[in-house]
Amino acid sequence: MRNATLVCAILVAPGWSIAQTPTTANRSSPGAPDPSNSSNPPTYTRRTERQRLHAYVKSWVSPVSILMCATGAGWGQLRDSPHEWGEGGSGFAERFASAYGQHLVDSTLLLTGASLFHEDNRYVPSGEFGFRERLKYALESSVVTRHDDANGGSHRRVSFSRIAAFAGAAVVSRVWQPPSTRGMDHAAVSFGASVAVTAGFNVVQEFLHFR
Repeated sequence: MRNATLVCAILVAPGWSIAQTPTTANRSSPGAPDPSNSSNPPTYTRRTERQRLHAYVKSWVSPVSILMCATGAGWGQLRDSPHEWGEGGSGFAERFASAYGQHLVDSTLLLTGASLFHEDNRYVPSGEFGFRERLKYALESSVVTRHDDANGGSHRRVSFSRIAAFAGAAVVSRVWQPPSTRGMDHAAVSFGASVAVTAGFNVVQEFLHFR
């Protein structure tokens, strides 16, 4: 796991630097959304780079992040995967550290990509009322996000930063995996699991949001 610590340290540094660099999106009015742009739901306001950085740092120790890493470690423990890490407390600790390392890589790549592409990967409730429309929106939002326009508005599009972060974290995490889970086929499984978990979490946020 020493490799995991080194990789995370290398990735955090450039992400921190980019987050503090002003961008066009940060200079454009970050207040209320443009009412003439129908793609802006009433609950959406643009995010400044300072807010983006704050959310990034907060994600290191947020209860949701810890719970997701612990859940992933528990699932691996039940399946005894990877088997080299064994069972018991030490096996769980290895799996939790691996999941947390992957989370740090993912969040750092997401911060960097979101700043470069002017994307806001927060989950914003749809504002719809129909079950089907809300479910579709929540599932799409695992790989679709808001892109900040130069005129102060925004529109939804495929999230390049989110997909790159999922893929990058899945591949980088192979560095500290034991031989049985080091291959790219396991990276692909990890990528798919990240998309699925994000989609599920979006559904929970959508339907627990009370207007």
